[in-house]
Amino acid sequence: MKITKIEVKNLWGNDINWNLNNDVNILVGKNGSGKSTILRMLNETISSKKDIELNYRIFDPIDEIIIELENDNIIRANSEERKISGIENFSNINISYIDTFDTVEHSFDVSQTLLDNILIGKNGLKEKFILYQRNLSKSVENIFTHNENNPDKDKFEKIEKLYLAKNTFLKQINDFMSETNKIFDEENFNFIKKDISNPIEVTNLSSGEKQLLIILLTVLLQDQKPYILILDEPEISMHIDWQRKLINKIIELNPNCQIIIATHSPTIFYKGWDNHLKRFEEISAPADLSKQSSIIIEQTSKIPNKINHIKNEFIKVYAGTKQARLYQFNKILNKIPSLTYDESFEIIEILKQKKVFPDIFTYTTLISKVNSYDEADKLLILMKKNKIHPNEYTFNNLLKKAPSIDTGIEIIGKMKNSNIFPDIITFSTLLGKAKTIQEINTIEEYRKYYSIQPNEIYLNKLRIKQ
Repeated sequence: MKITKIEVKNLWGNDINWNLNNDVNILVGKNGSGKSTILRMLNETISSKKDIELNYRIFDPIDEIIIELENDNIIRANSEERKISGIENFSNINISYIDTFDTVEHSFDVSQTLLDNILIGKNGLKEKFILYQRNLSKSVENIFTHNENNPDKDKFEKIEKLYLAKNTFLKQINDFMSETNKIFDEENFNFIKKDISNPIEVTNLSSGEKQLLIILLTVLLQDQKPYILILDEPEISMHIDWQRKLINKIIELNPNCQIIIATHSPTIFYKGWDNHLKRFEEISAPADLSKQSSIIIEQTSKIPNKINHIKNEFIKVYAGTKQARLYQFNKILNKIPSLTYDESFEIIEILKQKKVFPDIFTYTTLISKVNSYDEADKLLILMKKNKIHPNEYTFNNLLKKAPSIDTGIEIIGKMKNSNIFPDIITFSTLLGKAKTIQEINTIEEYRKYYSIQPNEIYLNKLRIKQ
């Protein structure tokens, strides 16, 4: 499963839209532009299989990240809701993230670095490489055990194919290390050097050598399966000649790998990959706080008739009581990515015809699905007209559609008029929309006026914004 598009809403005041190639993708930009942040969020969203595994603080600089996969599949991670959706359907996504900064690890061994830990730490590449070799040996045994009647030539051809990736890896790493006369000892996971009796442990390699070994081992262990490989500035400490060869060597080792790289080095991509390059300013634009995700809008348009789809799904509901049927209907409604006001109005009328009357959850869900603030506000008016009283969750969903801080403050006024007081989620959502120090200060004044205590999410966003 490969990534086709990445969309980030409101990263430090910018919306990001990045269409990806199936093979190689290179992102360049100024320091602090957000390249590394996007890669970390991408990895965290896809590799975290459960909400509890998600490092939500990574998402505090944004409103939401939407990742489109092949076959129109979508994974979303929402900053404020601390929620990831869609990943439960894609347990087969293979992804590796390599951050090549070699810093001191916090451990009892002050000489050990993060790269050392990746190589020889618990569940590190050394352990995985040993397991990989054992599995190769078992596969060879199976070839001889289950193919007794086959000619030896066929058996050896299968074995040769089996060892192709490993032999490619050994040739690559030894070619890279040839200038310093180092040869990788696969049995002992170290390097030997001519005229030196003691082996060179991987922890004694230079940072550039460790980084190269980590990258090539990671790709080898992908076993030539479809894979997403994310590299954050792989050129750090890496010789310029190695930089030139890196992409081609990765593809040689795993032709099914989708590579996503953030880099400052033109040497990484100059050799035939410059047409796979995107500059950060090419994929970013000032954030439009009222605009729905282009991925979601596009996906929604592919549902030929959403109303008929919802009708057909509702017909399948066999729950007995009206309340139970409404609960099932709200679940169906929640799966629709996007709706217009007219569609929402029609859905409400359909329910009424079936003597199942929409509740606060129905209206709140509809408010979250429409594409603009004006449509969401019209639904709030309709909700009140039908004598359904909104709660703070309803208003917080309306606030997400607000095109400006001023509109957000007006929503807080509407909450007060409805005898509902804002909570920290209200102010955290509003803070995510702030673009200037003046707007931040205004939000802080209102938060203190309402005596709302900040939580970790709010304080982290405040720190990032300031």
